[in-house]
Amino acid sequence: SEIECQGADTNIIVRGQMGQKETGIILSEDEINQTIDTIASTSKIPKEEGLFKAVIGKVNFSAIVSENGSMFVIRKMVNRFY
Repeated sequence: SEIECQGADTNIIVRGQMGQKETGIILSEDEINQTIDTIASTSKIPKEEGLFKAVIGKVNFSAIVSENGSMFVIRKMVNRFY
């Protein structure tokens, strides 16, 4: 239900019903910026330095954009009816 990239050259972390797990996937700074650019383009929200947030369908995307290194979290939104 969640994918977290804590920055370049760190393992991607996934979280869900199985708990938290570190993957073998490592992104470079260019790949992180390409991911953020793709979300910005798809959501039509301009990317600027600082906090960037976008919602596309049932996906909530949050990123910190910085010259010194960017990071992001992708969360699947769930409908909860009680």
